[in-house]
Amino acid sequence: MSAFTLTEVNEQLTLWKDALKKVAKGQTLSMNGRSITMADLAEIKSTIAEFERRKEALTNNLKGHNIKLASFNS
Repeated sequence: MSAFTLTEVNEQLTLWKDALKKVAKGQTLSMNGRSITMADLAEIKSTIAEFERRKEALTNNLKGHNIKLASFNS
């Protein structure tokens, strides 16, 4: 179960993609009491990728594609 709803994930993706645009332009961005600068570009990209994975998982669950992986290693 995800800690975020699909709506919340979409909102976070919008915020982080906006942060990426601002940092790419060389700006410093403040969000939720944190400052992000060019040095944090990798963190922003990583966070976007994480929220995209969460979005895909939530979307698949809503469509009934609840995929589970089995391990046959002993």
